[in-house]
Amino acid sequence: MSSSNDTPHINLQIPKPEKEECTPCVKLLREILSRAESRPRHLISSMMNTNELSWRTTADGVEVEIPAESTTDPMLLSRRWSRLVYNQEKEKSKEQDEPPLLLRRQSSLQATSAVKPPTEWLQMSCRQCATTGPEGGARAYVMGPTPLSIVVCQNRLSKGSRVDQQHEMEEILTHELVHVYDVRQLQLDLRDCENLAYSEVRAARQAECSTLVDTSWYPYQSWCIRQKSLTATHNLFPQTGRQCINRVFDKAMADTRPFEDTKTFNNSKNGTSSR
Repeated sequence: MSSSNDTPHINLQIPKPEKEECTPCVKLLREILSRAESRPRHLISSMMNTNELSWRTTADGVEVEIPAESTTDPMLLSRRWSRLVYNQEKEKSKEQDEPPLLLRRQSSLQATSAVKPPTEWLQMSCRQCATTGPEGGARAYVMGPTPLSIVVCQNRLSKGSRVDQQHEMEEILTHELVHVYDVRQLQLDLRDCENLAYSEVRAARQAECSTLVDTSWYPYQSWCIRQKSLTATHNLFPQTGRQCINRVFDKAMADTRPFEDTKTFNNSKNGTSSR
């Protein structure tokens, strides 16, 4: 673990990428995780329920500490997306002064357990991706569910300015880490069409379409999110992807966890937070 809230743990001996062409990608990945205000780091910190971020370098990227898959709550593990949304709406209907279910669960864990919850290492790596199959056309993707890992396709990164490249890497990591967050925190199964659609809407909202945060741009932002999430869902569910997106779109749009306010984490190209 790091000794401060803003400095991540980094190995003193940083290994060089195994393949020279991956060096720029690996360097960008490490830079984004080193920035305390970055949205990928916020997502990881939210999963760990702490500002302290623990990660270590590898030959082709980094490994980040995240919560291990829960095996102690069978009801939670077996809950489908519809049940999850039902519980969210049920909790919202209670009195304002009653803590939400998620907060009560987190508080209970903090109060009753002096032992650190089980964790695992999420591998985030850069590599040359194939032009066909599931990798075809993707900038990055999540592999899993056990173990979870994120692969960034270094051969699909832009060749623009340094600022543009940093912006792109933060967008890519934000998108994929929303999926990891949804698997670990919301207990979504991305092999299920509606679960995947729900997560793709959330990921597009916080990543590719996050610059359109002003209310006057909402119609275009909504169109952007729908198109991005539909394309991603359709890749795995060509027959039912559109129906799944239509069924979950409104509820997924309203679910901004763990970002309380999208504007706070505006995906600006200057790399700064608007907070």
